Amino acid sequence: MRLPRFHLCVTGYLVLLFTLLLYPFVKAAEPAAPPPPATYDVQISYRINAFRNERLLQYDEMMRYLRKMGFQRNPQDVTEGEAEDVAHTRLSGAIPGRRIRELLNERHIHSVLLIPHGAKIPEDKATRVRVEIGLFDGLTPEGQQRLHQQTLEVLAGLSFFEAVGYDHRGHTRLVGSMPFQNVQALLTDLRQQPAGQKLPGPFKDVWAVRASIVSPDMPPPPPRPPQPKVPKEQEKLSPDLREVLTDATAAAKPTRLEVVLASVPDVGDKGFLRLLHGAVPGLIVEGRLGPLVTVIANPTQAPTLAAMPDVIGVRLPRLPQPGRPVSDQPNPPGRTDAGLTENTRWQPLLDASGAARLQALGRTGRGTRLAVVDSDFRGWEALVGKGLPADTRLVDFTAERNVHLRPDPFPPGNGPGPGTRRALTIARLAPEIRLTLIRIDPASPYMLEAAARAINGDEVSSINLDNRLTEIQADRDALDQRRDSLARERRQVLNAFPTPEESHQRLLQQAEEQGLTPEQVEKLPAFQRLPERDRAFVLYRVRQRTYDRDARAFQQRLTRYLQYKQALLSLRGIRVVASTLSWHDGFPVDGTSALSRYFDDRPFRAALWFQAAGDTHSQSWTGLFRDADGNGIMEFSELHQPLPPDLWSPELNFLSWQTPLGQTMPDLPSGVRLRFSLQWREAHDPLYAQTGEDPYRQPLARHMRIYLLRQLDPTGRRQPADDMEVVAQSVDAGMRLNATPSSATYEITLDVQIKQAGRYAVRIGGTAPDSIYPPGDPTLPFMRKHSEMPVRLFMSPLDVSGRAVFHDYVTAAGSLGMPADARTAITVGAVNSDNRRQPYSASGAPFGLDLLSKPDILSYDREEGTAESTAFAAGLAALVPLTGRTPTACLQNLHVLPGGVFRLPEGPPNR
Repeated sequence: MRLPRFHLCVTGYLVLLFTLLLYPFVKAAEPAAPPPPATYDVQISYRINAFRNERLLQYDEMMRYLRKMGFQRNPQDVTEGEAEDVAHTRLSGAIPGRRIRELLNERHIHSVLLIPHGAKIPEDKATRVRVEIGLFDGLTPEGQQRLHQQTLEVLAGLSFFEAVGYDHRGHTRLVGSMPFQNVQALLTDLRQQPAGQKLPGPFKDVWAVRASIVSPDMPPPPPRPPQPKVPKEQEKLSPDLREVLTDATAAAKPTRLEVVLASVPDVGDKGFLRLLHGAVPGLIVEGRLGPLVTVIANPTQAPTLAAMPDVIGVRLPRLPQPGRPVSDQPNPPGRTDAGLTENTRWQPLLDASGAARLQALGRTGRGTRLAVVDSDFRGWEALVGKGLPADTRLVDFTAERNVHLRPDPFPPGNGPGPGTRRALTIARLAPEIRLTLIRIDPASPYMLEAAARAINGDEVSSINLDNRLTEIQADRDALDQRRDSLARERRQVLNAFPTPEESHQRLLQQAEEQGLTPEQVEKLPAFQRLPERDRAFVLYRVRQRTYDRDARAFQQRLTRYLQYKQALLSLRGIRVVASTLSWHDGFPVDGTSALSRYFDDRPFRAALWFQAAGDTHSQSWTGLFRDADGNGIMEFSELHQPLPPDLWSPELNFLSWQTPLGQTMPDLPSGVRLRFSLQWREAHDPLYAQTGEDPYRQPLARHMRIYLLRQLDPTGRRQPADDMEVVAQSVDAGMRLNATPSSATYEITLDVQIKQAGRYAVRIGGTAPDSIYPPGDPTLPFMRKHSEMPVRLFMSPLDVSGRAVFHDYVTAAGSLGMPADARTAITVGAVNSDNRRQPYSASGAPFGLDLLSKPDILSYDREEGTAESTAFAAGLAALVPLTGRTPTACLQNLHVLPGGVFRLPEGPPNR
């Protein structure tokens, strides 16, 4: 029965109103695309469910409408009696490009197939061509997304490869490629395809494909690449470590690795050492920070370590976020203060901070003990007494991990190292402080905890020092045995009454100069010419000299060991610390890491610990995992929120590039190396921890992935701007970084080198947990508990030629690393001399700690980053008496507001 036109209009209006109410959709700007052709060759699939005269009337109605749209039919397509023929369902011809959207307004037309007029049809019909498909619309958001997915399942049988990252326009559009020989199937009812015959609604209730545009002359979009597979027995290894294993030469060299344990050993528990040494004989364990154990081993031994039941994973060390690149030139071009002398460049900061006033009153920080924590103090010795205080000393934590107890050499470079530059900044503010330089290896964060413990007066439990003491005791026992053996040999030789001759002295001198062993001396021709009695005498003298040399070396090593132990004890009493290193990936950055908890669980009160916030502004995004449409891709914003300009989907977050001079460009340069890290925290059932079970080693969130996409043509001149190509994707399920009875933090990473300059975007795939229980838990459905999943995406450069930043979706929260996320640490941001925040200075609450305001203070820097501002704040603190039992109380006594600029108060310096 045919419904009245009025009834159809009312019904359509109600459907439209219903859709608008249930679909809070904000129209996005359509991506740029090549201009459509003036004319399309069109094939029309229609149905007229009527007979005889009624069919003729409806057929004439349809043809009049098509002629009104400018439709010109192919003469060869006209057949006699088609108006009355119920089986006739196809028309072909040409139509102006501006009228194609109006074709489907004709009620009899089910689907149209459009090809630009004059396009070159491929000779090989198996050639894949670009296809854009418009789907039936007007459903609820859930129904539209379901129809989108069902249509994809059916089209897969026609060898349709879907594109990635395109504008699906509310799941009403499909873009991809398929063999040209299969495009005619798009005009048919896909419900008749084998894959579509058993699909439920809404697919079974509608004609899914309404319009298709085939563009043979336009390059087809790249399809979704297959998910890479992890090699067997390497599932618990990090991606960068798996890459090392592909190089046989690199994999055979001893390398520093990090082993993540399933639980944190108790204080004094050495059981994990026995387990690790039992699994890999010869393994060198250097230190531990919470569940993270730093070891030295060949990468080929990593799968053996990972196979241990108590190990979560094995990875290469994670390094701190690199600071701003600083030129060694005195006046680097592009700086706002270029061309000024050093004193002139400093004076505005001294005046603005109040340091100049106190210096004029004779306040120079005399007697205040201050420490600078960094990884590179290159050139510091030459500056002692020439910019650094005369009693400046270095405590190098890298010495304790070497058998000879000598520190590692400083990294190569010109000019003073970054730590030395920070020390010079402090010395300029407070030239009479007692300065201590504390060097740690950036790949060994356990050293930073040891330094904090030593400053706080706590016991420092060092695995490295335990190893050195064991080696010293073993070497001392070996020397005692050699001494006793030499005493016996000496008695035997002297009883033979050897006659010292000039030839003996020449042999001994040669052995001494060349460092020959007794075995090597025996092979010398001059030795073999000696009588038997004289040979024994020469060998004894060589062994005695070798012993004396080894005994002196041992005594020197023992002295260095004792001096190092004394240096650790001497760190107690330091009142101000400037720490410049901060780790932004590889560790929980929500205040739950072992290092941050050391500062907070037992409040760190021995010193004011000034911690650099980091030069990471616009490098992070944090929020709840949202997937409103259920397509397995996270949205960076809610669907009802307006999209940024030129962005067609909240599932994409484009990147930009900032040069060291602060210039922002939309394109990433080629050769840049980036690391993306995705951390998320899941709520878990605490009952399992009470029973000793651990079912949460693998995350409840499934298929978490990081995808890096390249925009093929941002201008849209050659092909649509939403044609994207996946250039890299993560492969791991997620490594657990930290676990509590009720939650755990996981992380996946993606390291990539940009091979082709251009515009890039990142997107996140995955599925949030549907409950807090592990898979297979027998809890009844109505008793299952659910929780939100907070997510943090961070992007860091692996070099210092510049930094990549997020362009579309950025949050201030989540930009801080470890230990800047600690409550007790005084996190320092950067401002210029006009008290304006530097654009690179990180700010905002740590990940998951929305009520914790950071940074705690702002301080001045000379466009060298928050490491410089941290040193400046520490130097200011050294100029005044520090009163207060807590860091917060000290800052309040100095009248520093939370988050305010650190300036010395007016008035007498003793107040």
